[in-house]
Amino acid sequence: MPAPGDVTDPLYSSMEAAGYRIDGALGEGGMGTVYRATQLSLERVVALKVLTASTCWQPQVDRI
Repeated sequence: MPAPGDVTDPLYSSMEAAGYRIDGALGEGGMGTVYRATQLSLERVVALKVLTASTCWQPQVDRI
């Protein structure tokens, strides 16, 4: 799990490019990690779930 503000982690720069700032990790499980983040366009707090690579390729996982 990346540390909050760890700009060396590629997850942080890719999420900022998508319009979100990751503020910290909330939890980690078998499918991925949930982060507390800020949606920059609306300045609102959101939860982002980032799936592990192996989870993304399972056909029974719904992706949006």
